[in-house]
Amino acid sequence: DDDDGDDEKKRVVCEICEIETAKYKCPACEQRTCSVACVKAHKKATQCTGVRPRTIMSHSRKDLTEDKLWQDFCLLEEACRKVGTAKRATNLDRGEFGTPNKKKKETRLANEAKKQGINLRTLPTSFKRYKNNSSYFDTKRKVFYWRVDIVFAEAGVSFAFNRVKGTSVLKDFLDLKFFVRTLDNADQRHRIDIYFKQKEKLEVFMKILGERADQPRLYRLDCTKQINEILHGKIVDEYPEFIVALPSELKTRYHDYSIVEPDNIENLLMEKMDVETTHHHRRQQQVQTAHQVEPQLQQPLQQERVQHQQQLVQQISREPSLATPSITTSSIANNLPINNYDQQSK
Repeated sequence: DDDDGDDEKKRVVCEICEIETAKYKCPACEQRTCSVACVKAHKKATQCTGVRPRTIMSHSRKDLTEDKLWQDFCLLEEACRKVGTAKRATNLDRGEFGTPNKKKKETRLANEAKKQGINLRTLPTSFKRYKNNSSYFDTKRKVFYWRVDIVFAEAGVSFAFNRVKGTSVLKDFLDLKFFVRTLDNADQRHRIDIYFKQKEKLEVFMKILGERADQPRLYRLDCTKQINEILHGKIVDEYPEFIVALPSELKTRYHDYSIVEPDNIENLLMEKMDVETTHHHRRQQQVQTAHQVEPQLQQPLQQERVQHQQQLVQQISREPSLATPSITTSSIANNLPINNYDQQSK
């Protein structure tokens, strides 16, 4: 009997129907209800939203429960998420790093590269290669400063270098960074020990971009030339990437690639220019042919339209009952449903 009395005391009655035991508590006003119908009636009667207030002040330490502390933590987390989202949206709208100056540098670099005969392509801002690019053109010194990637495929490593002058000779650059013993390149030399032992046999290549995926090719580069001279006439995505390879790698790792020798590079570029010129002339001829054929196709339709108008005018003039004093044959001819006739003739 005592247990039944305790249960009765613990039992909380619904504050809406005042009959059933309460099962729910409103997050906003903490009113107790027993069913969905009572919840709806409560919201309708009190205009309660049912949403817990995000900024309730605790006047004493007793009010600061674990639930309220967790609510504050979630609120701060949500605020941090929204700030991060807003920053990313701003960067996408205004360009990477939130500065429109990067776009100006890209345009200047592309224009100067075009003058040098380098086909520099800019990738979308979401690409990692675009974000990593630090190349620029110094307008005062009239010098390219490239970001250059050197890939050692057999060792499974690649190195990125910023502010590499376009007037640097490729062989001197590689020797300075990798094959001449200095304190700065000790880590690089350790990681490419395979290449260091056979440095006399090394060759440098560059992938040919804009080719078919099933027919990959590599440029064999002349390392005695400057970087700008090497890039002349080639397609570059954001910044150049050079592949240092051993003779054995050509038979294993790059056996699917066909090699374009330095002597044949100029011929290859001329072939590409001839193909582009041929496509351009062909497009011009197609446009001219379309302009010539269009009037020839329209002329018979125009003649049929005129004949049809004349027949209708003659038919109306033969039957005076169809005409009225305010309607003349010329006005009828000028207001014929030509569009409907065109559709029927077509």
